[in-house]
Amino acid sequence: MDAFIPVLTALLVNPLLPLTISLIALIFSIVALIYARKAAAKIPTPAPVRAPARAPEAIPQKPVEIRSRAPERAVKEEPRVELLPPPPPKPLPKKEVEVPEIKPKRGGVLGLESLEELASMMGMDSILIFNTLGMPIESHNVSEEDRVAASLADFISVIRKFDSSFKGLSIENERRTMILMLGKVGEMELSALTVGRSELEIEEVRDLLKIYISDVMGG
Repeated sequence: MDAFIPVLTALLVNPLLPLTISLIALIFSIVALIYARKAAAKIPTPAPVRAPARAPEAIPQKPVEIRSRAPERAVKEEPRVELLPPPPPKPLPKKEVEVPEIKPKRGGVLGLESLEELASMMGMDSILIFNTLGMPIESHNVSEEDRVAASLADFISVIRKFDSSFKGLSIENERRTMILMLGKVGEMELSALTVGRSELEIEEVRDLLKIYISDVMGG
């Protein structure tokens, strides 16, 4: 025991003793910290406690009314038929009517010298012979023969647009009025107007007028 006294005295008197003690304490602290961490690592960490999941609240839904729909009938589309416009009507072919030709006759048949004598023989008050151009050829007891001939030619032209076979007409009032197609003299077609109280038929009047023209042409 006495042997350790000098040693302890020497250590206590040494000026490095406090530094040495501090160093030793620091080393022990570090060692203790290392062991403490190793021991803590070996201890299993408890699993974190999770709060129980909260079920989502059910959203109240309105009751859905299910209406039964009648089954739709399949509509069959009918094929569309496009109607083409009808073709324009074809104009009716104009029927060419042969106009008889008045030929001159020598010596005469009626033996008349004027239209006035013919009018007296037939019982006519007025007679006008004209062509289809509206030009008067010969007249008896007709005033304004140029105007009358032109109006009659227009009238015949309109009638022939609807009836190409028009040959004449007769109108009976107090006096009988006749419009007659006579025939052709060369390239000129002649017509006539007669007014009077004659009892002759329209064909008889036409024949007498044609004979008169033939006599005049034959001299």
